[in-house]
Amino acid sequence: GFNKMEEETDVVVIGGGPVGLFMAAELAYRGVKSVVIEKRKCTSNSARALLMNSRTMEHMRRVGVERHMQDKSYPRNQPLSVCLSSSFIDTTPVFQQKFSSWGDAVDGLSDREMLLGFNIKDTVCPSILCPQFNQESVLKEHLDASPEAKIMWGCMVSSIVEDEQGVTVTMIDADELISQKTVRAKYAVACDGGRSWVRKQLGIHNVGQFVVQRACSITYNSPELTKQLQDADRLGLTLIVNKTIRGVMVALNTMGDFAFHILMPPSTSDEKMNEVVRNAKYYVLAGIGKQVELTIKDAHSYNMHALMATQYRVGRVFLAGDAAHQWLPAGGIGLNTGYQDTADLGWKLAAMVHGWGGPHLLDSFQVERRPIADQGRRYALGLAGALLNPAFQTIVPVVITNPMSKFVMQLFFNGVLSGQFNLGSDIIFGYQYSDSNIIVHEFEDDADEPNLVKTPKRTTNKFVPSSLPGCRAPHIVLPESATIHDIFGKGFVLLVIGGNESDCKTLQEQFQNRGVPFEVRAYPKLPELLEHYDRKYYLIRSDGTIAWRSDSQPSTNQAENVVMTVCGDLPYNPFPKIALQDPIPSFSFLTDVSIGLWSTCMLKRYTDLPNMTVAGIGLGVASLSTILRSSAVPSVFLQQVSRHQAWLTTKYGAANTALMFEDKYVRNVGPKDVVIKVHAASINPIDIKIREGYRATLLAKQAKKECRSIFPIVLGRDCSGEVVAVGDDVQDFAAGDQVYAAVPITHLGTHSQYAVVNDNCVYLKPTNINHREAASLPWVAVTAWNAIVKMAGLNEHNTRGKRVLVHAGAGGVGSFAIQMLKSWGAEVTTTCSKSNFSFVHNLGADIAIDYESGDFASGLNKRSYDLVLNTIGHNYEHPSLPLLKLYSDSKYISLQSPNMDKYGTFFGQFLFQWYYRYKILVNRVFGGRGLFYSIAQPDGEALKKVKEMVEVGDIRPVIAAVYSMDEMIAAHQHVESGHTNGKVVVSFV
Repeated sequence: GFNKMEEETDVVVIGGGPVGLFMAAELAYRGVKSVVIEKRKCTSNSARALLMNSRTMEHMRRVGVERHMQDKSYPRNQPLSVCLSSSFIDTTPVFQQKFSSWGDAVDGLSDREMLLGFNIKDTVCPSILCPQFNQESVLKEHLDASPEAKIMWGCMVSSIVEDEQGVTVTMIDADELISQKTVRAKYAVACDGGRSWVRKQLGIHNVGQFVVQRACSITYNSPELTKQLQDADRLGLTLIVNKTIRGVMVALNTMGDFAFHILMPPSTSDEKMNEVVRNAKYYVLAGIGKQVELTIKDAHSYNMHALMATQYRVGRVFLAGDAAHQWLPAGGIGLNTGYQDTADLGWKLAAMVHGWGGPHLLDSFQVERRPIADQGRRYALGLAGALLNPAFQTIVPVVITNPMSKFVMQLFFNGVLSGQFNLGSDIIFGYQYSDSNIIVHEFEDDADEPNLVKTPKRTTNKFVPSSLPGCRAPHIVLPESATIHDIFGKGFVLLVIGGNESDCKTLQEQFQNRGVPFEVRAYPKLPELLEHYDRKYYLIRSDGTIAWRSDSQPSTNQAENVVMTVCGDLPYNPFPKIALQDPIPSFSFLTDVSIGLWSTCMLKRYTDLPNMTVAGIGLGVASLSTILRSSAVPSVFLQQVSRHQAWLTTKYGAANTALMFEDKYVRNVGPKDVVIKVHAASINPIDIKIREGYRATLLAKQAKKECRSIFPIVLGRDCSGEVVAVGDDVQDFAAGDQVYAAVPITHLGTHSQYAVVNDNCVYLKPTNINHREAASLPWVAVTAWNAIVKMAGLNEHNTRGKRVLVHAGAGGVGSFAIQMLKSWGAEVTTTCSKSNFSFVHNLGADIAIDYESGDFASGLNKRSYDLVLNTIGHNYEHPSLPLLKLYSDSKYISLQSPNMDKYGTFFGQFLFQWYYRYKILVNRVFGGRGLFYSIAQPDGEALKKVKEMVEVGDIRPVIAAVYSMDEMIAAHQHVESGHTNGKVVVSFV
């Protein structure tokens, strides 16, 4: 135990796994003190994380541990093998690819490819296989020797409290659970894994695919098995598929250590998972395929997810590694992304600690790293789709005995497995921080979209180094260094090509005046430099990312803007996005046909089989290829938003009996959905009606169609907030976008912390209003738009001079409609209470009529209006129709359609259609008038137009009251009272 005391540091790191330890190493490298808190008493025995890619090794090289990691990996000259087989020692695997050792690849002594890819033109740091327990031991030894870092083993965090000056973390002894100690720091970084306690305390949720697969990880030792595999040139990784088991077995080193990751379906019970852990030796031997001497060192079960946190930061507390993102094992992307998170965050925290970082510098951590995590999630799902498909456990043992089937599988897995274990450099190096607020971007020459960030032009899965801002600086060999990345590290570097160290004096002065670590490196026009660096001046960050480039020296104002940008003085404003492209090339139907034809030609050439037999075999081969290809496409894993707060309607009735607060609600996310963290949502009269049973028959039918019960219902037709995730088919929105949205009545609504909305019902919110104001607009906007534009046919070009009567002009829809019509030049009359005359006149209404005075129509000229918009009820239909012009295409449009629910779905719809068409016919024949019932249809294009009108001042939000999330019932009762000028809004933040 330890006594209660306080310790001060710059940064407290919660979690002492590989990412947490590297976070401390990154900070120590930059002269920032840190305390690491880890509940274990020593480093891990786990081998779940294994692959360290070249970009990660560049960061390890920078902090000084690259050689130590290599010493703990496979021997320098040990080649590797990747196989698909029915057992670990099977001498005739279905698929086998042999890779060069990392040492031979660096020295150019082997013609084989290297595992995880390596090209000396891209980097000097090869990818390596190094088990997690060795990674942690290397980082621990490095930190033990550093005066800037301290590791508190055997401690658990019990509270974390933030204030304006810093963070106070209270921890307890992991054994006693009594003794306390506090650490006071300026910032905290949570690297406490997928079940992050800190993330939950901060109220941050996960979004993505939960429990895509279950797995058991078993670490064991067997020198006997190592010797057999070395003799067979099979040391490496084997995907094992037989009738008993499915998993990946890995030789961790040449000293007899192995890991076996057994893959189980998501539906596997906890009892079965525990049984596998208890009988780990039996299952390991089932995977090996023979009896060998072995010792079990560790065995545990875990779930594989494909998740991202909805945000990476709350105030002074940050998430990194598995606390921020989790995904399926594919090429080591998960751990490597975690390492690179800390490399990005480390220099930014150092800037704040040392006093030169701007107020928005730390915002860039999420802006830069979360899109990279999303790319990794997509890539991992694509690669792991085939390997996780349970069908292979059935297919492989059957076809492995058939030479032709085995041949087809070899062709197939040559693409799938080589993609899994030989990641292209494009995935490792080809990222770009294209939306960052601390990069001085360049833009495409596009008149239609002037703010479209220029991005590298690449072919699929082929890496071409780029010197565009936001990209990793391309590797070249310098006269004094093996790589240009050796000159990056503790501050900014101004790279001058063909100039002098005194160039860009204004820029240098700006950095010096601010106290930013900065140096100038001037080189002649070396051919190696000019191959990738086509500008004269480059400003490169300490993490090796290009922040700015130019052919000319900046003026004083330009230099000031550059320094303000890269130091984080400017807030984040999203740029237009380009469509995401699938990072994984897929096999096509033509591939299947080609394989079948090729097989037919080979059989015809080398056998005497009859033509019909040859044709049949060729067709069978093509069909088998199709089956395998289809099973390789990842299942449409259900995405969800993890448990969060929501207001649910559990039955029809009054607000105080029908509404229920739920703090563990889970939302499903489809491929075309946008997940919005709701800042504010409004309450509309339609919400009250639905809660009381309006359209119950229709809602029940929709629920049945979606295979769910009608209750609970989430009310709320609109919201405003921040995009935190998008479905795989969404192209126009990305995390970080500030949007507003409207939701159809048949869909679950927005009265929850997260709303899930189809992408065609969303648009960027107006920039000149806040989220509460924006939340008051979408539903009334699409309601008015559908009635006035789509049904009445009015727009900004044909409305001038039209006479329009709007009923209930002080309400939500009415107040919006008045403003829109007046901006288009209409003469607007409206009905309202006498007390609201001043209010509607301020909106632009020309004439106000007191609806409480009796017959509102008596004071109006008959047959003088082009449009009557009834927003209030059926009682206004009969007196309104005579006010319309005769035989002049005038229209009466009501937002209140007859409710035929009591007659059932089929008969009710039949009656409605008959009644509706009868009234249309009568009014058209006997008055030349149109009569329509308008139902709001959420429309992103309408929201786009409304955004433009709000930004130029034609429309302003009208808010009657704002309630907190806890006051939802009171907000409902306010709307039910019917006495509101404008909208009632509920704030969720």
